[in-house]
Amino acid sequence: MKKIKYVLLVMTLLVVFTGCKSNKDNSGDEVPAAAENGGSSAEAETKESTAETENQADDATAEQPASEEITITHDLGETKLTTNPQRVVVFDYGILDALDYAGVDTIIGVPQSGTLPEHLAKFSDGAYANAGSLKEADFEKINEIKPDLILITARMSESYTQLSEIAPTVYLPMPGATYLQSFEQNMNTLASIFTARGEKFMTEVENIRQTVAQIKEKVDAGGFSALMIQANDGDISVFGLGSRYAVLYNDLGFTVTDTGIEESTHGQAATFEYVAEQNPDYLFVVDRSAAIGSGEEQNGAAQLLDNDLINNMDAAKNDRIAYLDSTNWYTVSGGISSTISMLEEVKAALDK
Repeated sequence: MKKIKYVLLVMTLLVVFTGCKSNKDNSGDEVPAAAENGGSSAEAETKESTAETENQADDATAEQPASEEITITHDLGETKLTTNPQRVVVFDYGILDALDYAGVDTIIGVPQSGTLPEHLAKFSDGAYANAGSLKEADFEKINEIKPDLILITARMSESYTQLSEIAPTVYLPMPGATYLQSFEQNMNTLASIFTARGEKFMTEVENIRQTVAQIKEKVDAGGFSALMIQANDGDISVFGLGSRYAVLYNDLGFTVTDTGIEESTHGQAATFEYVAEQNPDYLFVVDRSAAIGSGEEQNGAAQLLDNDLINNMDAAKNDRIAYLDSTNWYTVSGGISSTISMLEEVKAALDK
């Protein structure tokens, strides 16, 4: 009888020992019984949640462009800044056009005291601070919105020092007599600052360079001359080799009819008789009044030039008077979309 009890006791102990061992992992630590079947659903959910969180963190990191400290050398000095700035104030519509076209979406302030070009009208929205006008900064407002970069051109050059006290300020030259050179310089500068969009800037520079070459080839083949005139509230002025519209001559290859035209911001005052005497192959016209919204209608220049002197010119007889988009040529020159449109207008004139 004792032997039977002893055997039963031994068997009981073996069962208990085996059960305890089954709930141990290889290291000897106890684990939940459910882990024997591949782990609990709670553990699997935890792993999935952790993986999802890590993926989201990776995505967030990918969305934030890398930044680094650089120094930009420009005509007014040297500016230290951090690339891919997140709060940008822009004091030039051409630069604003380029940034918008390239997809830079960190602009927080622009000059709203004036008429924004139609294709940039969204920047008149209350979501963007009114930084003043193209020639006069609202320093109080700019201080308030705390930008980390301010971009200016010649119109705001006198305020460079004061603006630099608020935030890093970079001066960009306005395209003029060397339009394409200045344009490319500015795009290179913007690409070095907004590196996340750098490839877009450089792609458009190359596309524009190719378009310029195509136009110049046609102009050279035809040996065409041209004259740029600007209508302004009933008056006209002409522009030559050193002017803001010299892209026609220096980059696109048209021969200027008068190399002695004086260099001036608003051109050399002229008469209809003078223009008729020049008799260029192509007459290009910008309506400044329409560009600045001073009351003249968009076709005001066409009405002004509808007279016998102009109508008897070869350009008129051959349908080679081109009335240009005054906003692009006068107000937003130096931008990407504006430059593309400007070149398309010249191409269209040549294709007539």
